[in-house]
Amino acid sequence: PYFAAYKVAGTNLVDNVCYATQQNIPVITAFLFSTENWNRDEEEVASVFKAFEEILYEHTPTFIKYGIRVRTIGDTPGLPDNIRTAIEH
Repeated sequence: PYFAAYKVAGTNLVDNVCYATQQNIPVITAFLFSTENWNRDEEEVASVFKAFEEILYEHTPTFIKYGIRVRTIGDTPGLPDNIRTAIEH
């Protein structure tokens, strides 16, 4: 049940970032996952990461088209390997 909600939220974020680039807004910061989130239900945490990973890969052509770069702030070494790989992608 969590995955679909996070996937929609992530897709909405991508849409908003694309709109912002069209409005010449050069930087957007989005708060996605904090250390406190690790305390959530294991299924929910897995859903957050799965949705994030899929969005990063699925929307790569959109990011390229709009010149969007994804950068992280925080402790990325604590993230699962597949998520760090998706971010680097």
